[in-house]
Amino acid sequence: MNPEQLEHFRNLLETQRQELMASKDAARESTRPVTLDQASVGRLSRMDAMQGQAMAIEAQRRREI
Repeated sequence: MNPEQLEHFRNLLETQRQELMASKDAARESTRPVTLDQASVGRLSRMDAMQGQAMAIEAQRRREI
């Protein structure tokens, strides 16, 4: 492999690494605990948030396997 090809693949890998790190940060954000303040969030909205959180946690678990 010549130096230009090596640099090209290095750049591709770095771009993919940055995308994966951004995805990981977004996943971490969606797995935060759901607040239980009924004044600001209704019961159905909170249940929807809890379901989204559970799905995000499961997706994260599957990525780590």
